[in-house]
Amino acid sequence: MSRQRVAGRPLLASLLTGLLLGGCAGPAPAVGAHAPPSFRFARDTVAYSNDLVWEYEPDASGHLTGRPRESTPAYSRYCFVVVRTARQFFGHARFEPDRPAPDAETLRALVRRVVRASPRRIVPEAERVVIPGYPGLRALSRAHGDLLKEEAGHWWQSYLQRG
Repeated sequence: MSRQRVAGRPLLASLLTGLLLGGCAGPAPAVGAHAPPSFRFARDTVAYSNDLVWEYEPDASGHLTGRPRESTPAYSRYCFVVVRTARQFFGHARFEPDRPAPDAETLRALVRRVVRASPRRIVPEAERVVIPGYPGLRALSRAHGDLLKEEAGHWWQSYLQRG
């Protein structure tokens, strides 16, 4: 093997490593005049739960032990999906509770626009998707949890996203 080819390997390895690690980097969220209000759990999270496949409880000595549930919950292994959904609505939706709620088809299109947006950005108020008829994500998910679950994606997709 030639000396030139061997000498180029560390450079190539460094470039590939930089590209791979750079895939996790992105622009910092913008702050300033269009910064969103602070995140409020009671308003900005979903009303449904992401159940665990295992049950956990302390044993007699206080150590946490786990065992599989007798039946697998219908909505489990979605923790990343639930967090991403809350993040996307926080950064890309504006709720207007005083306006009438949309019909199911229109609501699905609005939710789809929000969950397809990049969770890495927070957009200015003027660019946000307007969700009429609800004061926040919690109220929306209480009324239309199945729709949100369908549009937010599957648990395995969390493992295939950049970052």
